[in-house]
Amino acid sequence: MTEDVEVVITGPLERTNLPVWLGMGVSFLLHLEQRGVWKELAERLRVQRAGGYVGIDAVLVLLLFFCSGPGWGIKAFANRASTHGRALAALGGRKSLPTQSAISRLLGAMEMTHVRAVGTWMLWEASGAARIAGHSAMMSFDARGERWHIVDYDLTKTVLRKRGLPEGEDLPPPKRHTDGFAEPGYRGHKRGEVQVSRATLQHAGSGLWLDARVHPGNGDGLESLASAIAASAHLAETLGHPRERVLMRLDGEFGGLPALSLLHNAGQPAVTRLNRLKLLDQPEVQERIRTGTWYIVPDSGAGPVRSAMDLGVVTLVPGRDTRRPDGTPYEPIEVRVVISRYPREGEAEHGRVIDGWQYELFALVHMPVEAWPAHESVSTFFGRGGQENRFAQEDRELKLDRIFSYNLAGQELACLVGLMVWNLQIVNGVALERPLPERRPAPLAAPIIDDRPVPAPTGSSEASVDPAAVESQVPADPAEALAEVLAEVDWTFQLRTRNAWSWDADARMLRCPAGEPTTVTHVQPNPGAANKRTMFRAPLSACRTCLLRSGCFGSLHPDKPKIATISLPSGIADRLADLLPAVTLARRKHLSAKAMAAPPKPERPKRRLAGTPLAIAIDTGATRPGSRQVSHARFLPAPARQASRRAFEKVDIQVTLRQAIPRPEHPFIGSTPERRQHRRATWAQRLAWYALPDGSTVHVAVHGGENLPWVRQTSGDTVSAKSQAESTNKLRST
Repeated sequence: MTEDVEVVITGPLERTNLPVWLGMGVSFLLHLEQRGVWKELAERLRVQRAGGYVGIDAVLVLLLFFCSGPGWGIKAFANRASTHGRALAALGGRKSLPTQSAISRLLGAMEMTHVRAVGTWMLWEASGAARIAGHSAMMSFDARGERWHIVDYDLTKTVLRKRGLPEGEDLPPPKRHTDGFAEPGYRGHKRGEVQVSRATLQHAGSGLWLDARVHPGNGDGLESLASAIAASAHLAETLGHPRERVLMRLDGEFGGLPALSLLHNAGQPAVTRLNRLKLLDQPEVQERIRTGTWYIVPDSGAGPVRSAMDLGVVTLVPGRDTRRPDGTPYEPIEVRVVISRYPREGEAEHGRVIDGWQYELFALVHMPVEAWPAHESVSTFFGRGGQENRFAQEDRELKLDRIFSYNLAGQELACLVGLMVWNLQIVNGVALERPLPERRPAPLAAPIIDDRPVPAPTGSSEASVDPAAVESQVPADPAEALAEVLAEVDWTFQLRTRNAWSWDADARMLRCPAGEPTTVTHVQPNPGAANKRTMFRAPLSACRTCLLRSGCFGSLHPDKPKIATISLPSGIADRLADLLPAVTLARRKHLSAKAMAAPPKPERPKRRLAGTPLAIAIDTGATRPGSRQVSHARFLPAPARQASRRAFEKVDIQVTLRQAIPRPEHPFIGSTPERRQHRRATWAQRLAWYALPDGSTVHVAVHGGENLPWVRQTSGDTVSAKSQAESTNKLRST
């Protein structure tokens, strides 16, 4: 035998016809292999384990799982995929496919620093999103005709319920999976006790995901926002697009000074609601509302007709307790403020209702007037509602609301892989069709003036207390009269569904589960109804230190008291409503007399009063808006994903595997210094534990896949060389 002949011992030849539901996942895997992304991902995603599977093994299973459809969970998928496990693993350059339990342990060993080191890269570069997001069909044009990228930042919540855990001497100590994983927080309309938040950044024009972070409770606030700002900067850098023309849209949750300051200092253009409604009480703002020119806001025609105008540049000053995480105070910042209005009866959904009109304030950071006129800015902000629809689509198609791991890093990795599959579907769908047509800026268009008359704002729609009118009808003891009315309520019936709430007949007051007394605050009118909603509030001092706080209500703000709503008969509720102004006035008089009798407090530094007007420069006439209509992206990501899924319905994939059998080392011989000294394995050695042995060969036959982009891009029969181990593996398509 000549010396240049290499003898490779292999196992039996295995031919596997993969089912249709694996077609998309296998095709995406081969596509990543072809571009060299799979090898890079294997090297970059690290996991600190003593042995066994590594990060790329988790990505392999999750990629195939998310591509298989939402019909089953990961355990059912792993059981069905195990039939073809060796072939699927070989396509990823691995010896075997992890089981569901192995994946659970692997995700549980993930560390957040390793996952976040590759998160943005997976969504942007690895998926190929950077190759299509710069197309004009996925961009917006401002009033000057210049191109902008618009990105949406928002949080979605996964809420969990804590079942009762019995305790006893014969039972082990109770331990919940959610400990250290989920925390209480604001749940909205979802039911549960603890939650996990996922902060995501999405490219509005293309529907591509750019960043995602998972945190317990309400999230980590500014840290995730800083990550989203960095991701938007990375988008601009990779596309060669001006950084100052990437606009971020945010929910009103980020309308406070800390978030606005972060956006302002980072040079990130952004639009969000402003939470400084006290501006509406300032005389110069009221004059501007009465005399300024309002322009109709472009909309879909499904809601109220809004109009908007520029209010001016407002200097936002931090409050006394508003501090940075390191304890230093925030500096005042200047933001452009836009105000919108529309007729409304009743209470305000957002903003404030004044004299039959609902007014809302919006903060615009680094958004010049000439590019974004007031009416177009408001229309652009409400366009972020489309992301809510995409959250619903993502939930239907990927089921990312489920829990994949009770380790936050493992949960975040699973979400990243799912969102990468979403991006791959869009990129593949674009490649399947003919090239997208280029777009031009919108034609010249004059804004429409809103000539609906608006009276000068005189104050809030909330009823104010007239002391003179109240005193003429004040009972001898308003609090006593109020207690007598409350004693007429059938509290046994009213509290039948409220555990631990009780009526104290001796003190004639309603007590919360902690035994603290509550007071009636107000009654909501409901004309013609048999019952009316009555609000009872617990003392703030009691709620701050209450041990039952976490299970009583969702707010984490220390200055939020518990407010309970009880539906009382209209006759009793109306009598309470008549007595409340007198009780409020008597309480104010008592507190005032108590404050006057108290000894003077020592001098302390003066702080800015809550009612102090904000500095505002209303003169915005120096800069004229652009003359074009703002034109937003025309690309439809949902049809692109659908086209991508349809492309794999008639694809038949056959995998032929011949796996080499490596010659084992003698158990008594340490062939390397590392083995003799029992050194820790390097990252490359850990990756090689389950790598496909050298000398193995894998052949792939794809029937009916001539339109798949990764097949069209091949040269001859050879698709790509295997990238995991430097072996003789080849992928072929026919």
